[in-house]
Amino acid sequence: MVFNTQSNLRLRQAIPNLFTAGNLFCGMLGLVFLLSEHRIALAAACMGVALLLDVFDGLVARLLGVDGDFGKQLDSLADAVSFGALPAALAWELLLRWETATGNSVGFWRYGTLLIAVFAALRLAKFNIDPGQKTHFIGLPTPAMAAFFGGWGMAVESGASAAWHQPTLVWLASVFMCFLMVSPLPLFSLKRSPGKPPSPGIGIVLGLGLLGAGFLHWWTLPLVVVLYPLISLAVFRPVADTGQGGKNAGRNAHH
Repeated sequence: MVFNTQSNLRLRQAIPNLFTAGNLFCGMLGLVFLLSEHRIALAAACMGVALLLDVFDGLVARLLGVDGDFGKQLDSLADAVSFGALPAALAWELLLRWETATGNSVGFWRYGTLLIAVFAALRLAKFNIDPGQKTHFIGLPTPAMAAFFGGWGMAVESGASAAWHQPTLVWLASVFMCFLMVSPLPLFSLKRSPGKPPSPGIGIVLGLGLLGAGFLHWWTLPLVVVLYPLISLAVFRPVADTGQGGKNAGRNAHH
């Protein structure tokens, strides 16, 4: 009986970990598509699937009652690849596309895009130990940053001119995203907290996304990510969290 109980527990624990492992696999696969084949669309698709798996691993863990520390740490490691290294590689690819289109060299400045992965890791580490991010965020979540570069990459893949991914623009965007990830700016969570009304900012973000998709197409993602902090400043008033925060507040909080 004890054996069966332990076996059932291990099986329940393994199920959400499979989702998290899938997140990591998609991140690595996206890197392969970019670094060896320069295929932005497939890399962005891998990022999108990784985001879905990142959402569902936490939901499944909570439904099965197995929201443990191992899964939480594995989740951060997977996110460091899918929403750290992969968007950094996307930014690198944007510069390569500009070199191909113009015949000019970016030079040393291309290495600045690698800071995206570094600051994403800093963001994830900060989230893990910060007790103040149970119901809202401090700084831009890494999936939002990844969506910024994923949408930008798809816009370029869809035919945007080289002017939209020239080195100065890519470099400034990279620095701006790095700053937002580790900034002390409070942002509302896109996930509703139990017992609390949803932030009005959620409706604004969703409305802008739906409206922009019909006119701006892939550019909607970068635009909404940039507006997200501004909307938070306008409509969000954070309430101090109590209890354990960060990863201890739940396996997946879209950090």
